[in-house]
Amino acid sequence: MFFLYLIVTQFTSAIIYGALTAFVVATVIVAFKIYQKEKLAKSSTIEIDKMSGENFEKYLESFFRKQGYRV
Repeated sequence: MFFLYLIVTQFTSAIIYGALTAFVVATVIVAFKIYQKEKLAKSSTIEIDKMSGENFEKYLESFFRKQGYRV
């Protein structure tokens, strides 16, 4: 009976740690994406000229969202 208790306790701890890890990773990813959007929004003309096509599209998305458009 004690052996079963140990297995259940360890399994529960693994689930809790796994969920906590997933939450931390998701938080870091969201924070990084917010940082990238803020950085794009503050880009200068020189930085815009050096952007790849994909980054320029992200810049335009950020720009138009701030203007109130749905993108």
